[in-house]
Amino acid sequence: MRWVIWFIFPILLGCSSGASGPVGVNADNLPTLTVRRALNNHWLWGQYNFHINSDHSQIQITPLRGTQIHYNVKMLLEKGPCYNCVWITYLKKNGDDTINLGVAIRHPYPGNDYYTGFDVKGIVHFPAKGRLSKKENDIDCAISLREAGDPELLNADGLIMLYYPTDGPHPYFPPIQLYQPGGNLGGGISWGYYHDMMGGGTIGPLFGFKNYHSSENRRYFASSAVLVRDYHIYIPPGEWDFGYSIDACWAPPLKNPVTKVPDDFPVAANSIVNYRIDAAIVGEINGNEPALLVVDAYSHVGNDFPDFVIAYSGDLFKNEQIFFWGVEPIDMGDHVRWILPVYNTCGASVGWYRIGLNVEISMYGKPEPHDWTDTICGAVWQIVKVHVAS
Repeated sequence: MRWVIWFIFPILLGCSSGASGPVGVNADNLPTLTVRRALNNHWLWGQYNFHINSDHSQIQITPLRGTQIHYNVKMLLEKGPCYNCVWITYLKKNGDDTINLGVAIRHPYPGNDYYTGFDVKGIVHFPAKGRLSKKENDIDCAISLREAGDPELLNADGLIMLYYPTDGPHPYFPPIQLYQPGGNLGGGISWGYYHDMMGGGTIGPLFGFKNYHSSENRRYFASSAVLVRDYHIYIPPGEWDFGYSIDACWAPPLKNPVTKVPDDFPVAANSIVNYRIDAAIVGEINGNEPALLVVDAYSHVGNDFPDFVIAYSGDLFKNEQIFFWGVEPIDMGDHVRWILPVYNTCGASVGWYRIGLNVEISMYGKPEPHDWTDTICGAVWQIVKVHVAS
């Protein structure tokens, strides 16, 4: 029997926390952390197919079970990933081929603070015919763009590579049922990414996401929480299917039972990469005069660790990417800021161009050892547009 969830019945999927106080977890039943997961501390809470009908008035949600089975973590995910943790709270048609969609996520273990989530993201997987650059090149990031005829998340908090399909005809997406969770990163994103970085094909694709957290303090998702975020989406005419993944960071707490969230959890429970990247262009490129790229990066591990910005554009940069090594950021208190010159070294003609960027972290000196896949696949990206005037 196929399990289907319709957005017109959200109340059936609600839940309440039955916890009246801290509950310890039996040490014999702790999760086996060697079982595959997305990255060192990323866990897939659930993965779904969203189907929107031809007049964009209804959405059908189907949990994806078959793709999860190899990625379950003993005890942590023994009852899931969560098959009924997502529902639609509202759908508003705006009359301009866009919709506003309220997507609710409940914690998969209500009332169990031991499994408090951190830096939780609701990631939307749209087909992506769009490209970061206008011309073909080795670093040609696949992204969902309205102008390319794709659905597009217009108010994304950022973009990320996690949970992309690995067994379809790249760079086009396979049917949604073939989406693979991030436990397959070793043969999917990480190897594929570096193969592409060395000239083997297309990077990505990059997917838009919305952040879900109950508090700005360590950005945790309380075990009793049901959180709703607004997705402003351009939807081309016709029926569409797209994927939806819930990514959560987690590490075992420092004490059991947990009595104080988030203090009872180590910093390693949060995303080791910058959890938020803001970027903007100041000015325009005019001949030999650069535009300025302003990048703000927020991290849970403080501002004292060496980071650097990587910018990508096959249209503007001769080597298609610029590593801003050794450029010291400005300490802004709760984040750091870079102000970087951007030149048109390729002689691109007058017009608007995209620059993709992320902030690489050093793997050395961090609170916990982390593998290079953490710094790439789990990295938050932003895309900015710059104007070339002459």
